[in-house]
This record gives sequence, structure tokens and C-alpha cells, in this order.
Amino acid sequence: MKTFKPLLALAAAALAPGLAHAQGNVTLYGIVDASIEYIKSGDNKATRLQSGGLTQSRWGLRGTEDLGNGNRALFVLEGRFNVDDGTQVGGQFFGGRSVVGLSGRWGTLTAGREYSPIYDLKIRSNAFNVAPYSTSQVLMAAGVSRTDNAVRYDSPVWKGLRAGLFYSLGAESTTQGKMGRHAGAAGQYQRGPLYLGLAWNRVDVLNAGVHATNEWMAGGSYDLGRAKLYLSYWQFRTDNGAAPDARVGLWTLGASFNVTSSGRLLGSLGLLDASRPAAASGNDARQITLGYEYDLSKRTTLYAQYSHVANKAAANYQLSRFANSGVGTGSVSDPTAFQVGMRHSF
Repeated sequence: MKTFKPLLALAAAALAPGLAHAQGNVTLYGIVDASIEYIKSGDNKATRLQSGGLTQSRWGLRGTEDLGNGNRALFVLEGRFNVDDGTQVGGQFFGGRSVVGLSGRWGTLTAGREYSPIYDLKIRSNAFNVAPYSTSQVLMAAGVSRTDNAVRYDSPVWKGLRAGLFYSLGAESTTQGKMGRHAGAAGQYQRGPLYLGLAWNRVDVLNAGVHATNEWMAGGSYDLGRAKLYLSYWQFRTDNGAAPDARVGLWTLGASFNVTSSGRLLGSLGLLDASRPAAASGNDARQITLGYEYDLSKRTTLYAQYSHVANKAAANYQLSRFANSGVGTGSVSDPTAFQVGMRHSF
């Protein structure tokens, strides 16, 4: 952390002349989120201060430049951090997103550390978005969110339809050229209260007998006014070469209900089934998550959340990356967690 403040000061000093010249086209933004959590799984339990209970804490810079004829240059530099101890998430200074690109009537093209299009569906078809207690983070933990060395194209919106294409050069290994390469695509539709999406993502792994992983997702939501309904299906498959392939499927149902103009109740149910290989059949999991959010203002939210995961057989799904007990015994513990916290955006 000794390098964080000097690097931040250096970035600010370097950008200061540009800020004045760009006349407000560079924006500093962020989220600070902290919660107090009680979590228990078998013999393991803890009460702790957590960072990012609702949304991962972050800060970033984004800007645009008008190039004329409806075209713009753009950049986004976003870092993630832990409020509880001040450290960077994953040790990356701009680990959230770091891209440069162009946009216009033809669409948007970005390059750098970027989100996969399937991540858009994980956000928009889940009542809890990608919060730590959401199925997106717990039961879909094997999936992909963002990756390095990537290029992404998003089409313009046409009658509610939008397409996204994604490709990453992966680890750029000199010995295994395809190691870590990603390819993805998504189609999304938004018209009035209805949202629908379909996405696919593939990662070339090339180690430990695994050739690649593939994930598919279909999801949507419908806004009824005071209530909003969510439904998605996600499938994750590991292509293991000579060994049998592994596959899991997950249904997630969710809803939110506006109790008042400032407060809302949320609920989600996840049903995960492991169908392949035969030896892993039965390693299923069920997750229920309940929450309440109250907006003190447009930028400040108080929240409370409860979640429970039922692991079946040798399934080992965790909450908040908290270790379960009984791993390797064929009877893994079922984690339960509760948290209250506050999120502030700027």
C-alpha cells in the first residue's frame, strides 16, 4: 500500500492539464461500500468487517473526446479496493476495467482489460446483480467476468436489439499460444419493461487435461412497476479431453418489490444441478438470498442481506469465500451468512 498514494498522486498530476483542456469530459467516480457480516459454515464461524457487501468498492476515471461526425474517443481506468484494510483487490492498480476505444453511430470498440458480454446478463437478470451473496458470485463462481488483453465490440441499438462480440489474446504465452484465450458473444433486447439476453463465452485452458471451458446463459427481467421479476438459466461445461466432460446447470429466480419510494425487498432462489460426469452427479446446490435496501439519498444506500447455501454430497459452494468444513468427506457444510452495510457512490 506504500505505493498506492504516490501512484494516485502521480496519476492526478499527469491528468490535471488534460482535465482543464477537456472542459469537464474527464470524470472521477467511485463506490465505497462496507458491511458487518456474521457467517457460519459447520464448525467455522466469524464476525467481521467486509468490503463491498452490495457492490465492490472502486474508484475510477473516465473520459471522452469529440472527434466530430458523431464519433468519440473514450477511456476508462477503474481500480478496486478493500475498505476494511485499504488494500487493492487482486493486486492490480486498475483491476476493475482499463480500456481505450472509439464510439459512434456504428457502435463502440474498446481494447484492454474488459468485461465479457456474458457479464451483462449476470448483472441484468439477477435481483441481486453481482453482489457477493448473489448466485452470480456464489453458484456461478467458475464463470468469467472480465479478462486482460481483450477487444470488445458493441453494436448500436436497433429496435431494442444490441449485439456484443468479445475476444481476448489470453496469457500471450510464447509456448502455448492459445492459453487463456477468450471468445464471447451476446445478444440483448430491451423494449419497455421487458429485458431479454442470450450469451456465450469460451476460455482455452490447456492445462491439467482441460482443453476449454464453455458457459452459456439466457436470462431476462420484467418490470411490473412496484415489482420486478428475474429469471435466468446458466450452463457451465468443462471440456476435459480424454476424461469425461463436466457440466452444471443453474436456474435462478428472483424478484424485487418497492415497499416505499426509498425501500425495497429482494429475494432470489438458485437451483444448481451437476449432471456430468456420472461420478459428480448429485453434487448439487441450492441457494436462497433475501435482502432489504433503503436509499438515504440518490448516492447513499443502507442494506441488510441474508443468504444460505445447501451443499449436496461433495458440492463445495462458499459464501463470501469463507471456508466450509467437511471438504473431502462427501458431506460438506452448508454456509449461512447475514450482513448489514452501507454503500456510498460519488
